[in-house]
This record gives sequence, structure tokens and C-alpha cells, in this order.
Amino acid sequence: MHSIQRTIFACLALACLSAVATAQLPFAQIAEEARVRHGLDAQAQATIHEAIDKATVRCDLGAFELRFPALRLEDRGLEFTQVCDALLATQEAWLEWLEPAGGELKSLRADLAKLRGAIKEWKPAVLAKAKDQPGADMYAVAGAPETVRAAAARVAATLRAAGEVGAARAEPKALRFCAEPTRDDFVQALVLAGDLNAEWKSWCWDDGIAYWTQVWFDDAQVTCLQYAAQALPPGTWKQGTWMNERDPDVMQQQVAQLAANQLLSDRFGDHAPSAFIGGLSLNIVVDLHGQCNTRIDGDLRARKTDKREVFIAGGLSEGGRLGKNVADTRWREDHGRGHFLSILRQSQKEGDGLAKQVKFKPAAFGIRDDSGGNARAVLGPFIGSAAATTEAPPEKYLGDFAEFTRAYKCGFVHWLKSAAEGNPKKSGASFARLLVALSTPTPEGATFDFEATCAKLYGGDPLSSQPLTADTLEGRFLQWLSKRKG
Repeated sequence: MHSIQRTIFACLALACLSAVATAQLPFAQIAEEARVRHGLDAQAQATIHEAIDKATVRCDLGAFELRFPALRLEDRGLEFTQVCDALLATQEAWLEWLEPAGGELKSLRADLAKLRGAIKEWKPAVLAKAKDQPGADMYAVAGAPETVRAAAARVAATLRAAGEVGAARAEPKALRFCAEPTRDDFVQALVLAGDLNAEWKSWCWDDGIAYWTQVWFDDAQVTCLQYAAQALPPGTWKQGTWMNERDPDVMQQQVAQLAANQLLSDRFGDHAPSAFIGGLSLNIVVDLHGQCNTRIDGDLRARKTDKREVFIAGGLSEGGRLGKNVADTRWREDHGRGHFLSILRQSQKEGDGLAKQVKFKPAAFGIRDDSGGNARAVLGPFIGSAAATTEAPPEKYLGDFAEFTRAYKCGFVHWLKSAAEGNPKKSGASFARLLVALSTPTPEGATFDFEATCAKLYGGDPLSSQPLTADTLEGRFLQWLSKRKG
């Protein structure tokens, strides 16, 4: 997705939250404080990227260039190493998926593992040295041995050129990932971006930023490691809660999902729908952590109907603030353990009782309104171009439907990579070939066909159909799901 579009999309997904604050934030004051913190005088001109670079340390982590505020390394060093580990682990998971396609990736994975081990050993006293060294390379600050620096250089060279999926790019590209530890850090970055770029001020200087957790500045992803406090007093923005306060590794899950979205979007370009990428990212998190307890997609109470696209009815939303009672709904009770298959099967059973006249019974699922009751059926297809004609539920059901589609795309992708070809080994091989195909540039003048590629690699069956039938990939998934206990 084009960088400006990504910036606008991330903001629109959260814009509804601007109404929460009842008094305007002191933007001029915040901008002044942000300039001082980022080493800019009152009249200095710079891009937000230059400003961030002046105030942060850099750590090269494979495809990613992590930026982290130098001043925070003294008191938030643990979060820094955890973010590093999450970025490296995400890439390890990606390489593990690709390996059955036949690429020689063991040395890359070994280098990533070496970096993970080395960074975990960086002590607080070592990290604290960086507070007075904005712009520094963290391997130099930490005094990393040559073997570690060499491993970092190797994985950066390969992954920034996308060499793990074929011929290396002519121009390597680092994926910028900027972590702002506190609410104040994050809000200052947004306000400074608006102060430095008049075209961005209309959305950066918005009261709703007190609740945002993630945004794009061009192709740089910026995320906060705290959630905003509930019911902030008017005109305030600094109060927040650390993500890991509610679960020991939620922050790492959040970073992994955001990083996977960024990495896979870079690799696939327009070859894959964003919802498919979202399903892959959810799977990476569950594969790494055994669950996905994040606040990135699903019912974030944006109170808008997500766009329809060629994969699933609904689009990828990004946010960070769950709506009232959403955290306690059936969709999030077990935090996605088992790739959401248990709750999907329960919903499928419910749908079977609600849609008695449907010919292909596995296509019916039960969803509920905002009260948590009044169940009604929704009928597939939910995947592919066939889903464009699937009827969306009434507005009061859209929250539960968003939670359903979040679970559905995760479950479907899990089935593709583990069971679509009858056993995990064959399924994993087809899945790896699909990922490589999606990552391979299309010859000039040619058009990439996502659905045809899926059909070619999975026995010739179309991705889906309207009406949905058993001889489609989606139909096969639903039949497989219907045979599961749960």
C-alpha cells in the first residue's frame, strides 16, 4: 500500500476516538517540549524521520531498523530488548514457513538466533550508556563481539534485499520500526510530525491521539508500548498502562503482529489482500506465543464498516483500544489459543441451528448483537471475490462480525499451512510455495492473480464460490472445521 495511503488509513481507523477527549490538548506546548527532546530549536526545519533519528538509538535487526528513544534506555531497557526479540522472532517464524519451499535458510535462522541470544544478555548498565548517545548503533554501545556484528550484517544484507524469497532486490530496503515507550513519547512524536509538516497537522494535531497506539509516517511504522488509560481527564495524554501488565508477553505479541504486517506487506506488495496478510500475522503470533491477545484488529469500536476486499468480507483495521466488554466476549476468552478453531467451531454449530434451509450447512455461523445475545446467522462465502456479494449483518452485529472475521482469517490460514493437503508436511510445502509465489515480482505487463495462484497450488479447486460449495478451498476448510470437536 502506498505510504501516504497507509498513513491516512491508520489514522482513519482510529479517528472516531477523537471525540473521547472533551478538551483540546495543548499542542503548541507539546510541540515545544518535543522539539527540545528531539534536539531541534524552535525554528529548525527537518523531517519527522530526521527528528526521530536525532533522538533515538538504532538497532539493525534483519529486515528491520529499530529506533528507540535514547533517553528511555536507562529506565525502559527491558522493553527495548523485548521489542528487539519480538522483531527477530517474527522473522524466524517467517523463515520457518518458507523453508519447505527448498530455500537454504538454516544459516539465516542461525544468525537470527545468535542475535536473539546476544541481545537478551545486554545488561541494564550497558543499555543505560545509550541515554547520552542519541543516534548511536546499539551493537557499538553494547560492545557486541565481532561474531554478533557479523551475524547482524549478514541477516540485514539478505533480508533487506528480500533474498530469502528469491533473487535479491537491486536496492535493499530497511523496514523502519519506531518504538515509543510511553504515552508522552508517542504523543510528542505525533505532535512534532504535525509541527514539522503542515500537511500532516490536520490529523496529527487531533485530540484523539491521546488514545492512539500506532501510526505510519510515510513508510515508517511508529507504535506505543503503552495503552492509554481509560477515561482520560480532559486535556491529558500521559497516563497509560504497560501492555505486559495484563499478560506477561502481550507487548511482544503486539509488536510481532505489527511487524509481521509490515514485513509481509513489503514482501507481497499488491499480490495479496490485506486480510490475508492479517491472517498470516495472527498465525505468526499464535505460533510464537501460543495465543494472540493483541489490540490491533477485530472489534476496536471504530464504528465504521470496514472496506470489502478480495479475500474476506471486511478489511484490516489497526488501532489499540478495545470497545466496551469486547475483551470479555467469547471470541477473546482464550486469546486465540489453537488459532481460534474452538470458538469458530462453536459459532459454526450455532449457525447450523439458525440457518436450517441452507444447502451447504458448514457455511453458516452464529453471531450476536452488541448486547451479547439475539443470535443470527451469517452465511459464507467470506473469502475471495465471491465474498463481495455476501450480505453484511445489521449495524448492531458488526462488532461481533468483526471479531468473527478476525478469528476466521486466522483459522483459514492455519488450515492452509497445516491441513489443506491432508497432512502437515504436504500442507506446509504448498503453503511455502504460495508464500514464495506471492513474494515473486510479476513480469512487466503481467497481472498477478491471487485466487488463481491459490487454486494452482492447492489441487485446482477455486478459492471460493457464490453460493459456497464443498469443492472450493473455503468449502474444504469449513468441512474440516465441522469435523472438529469443540
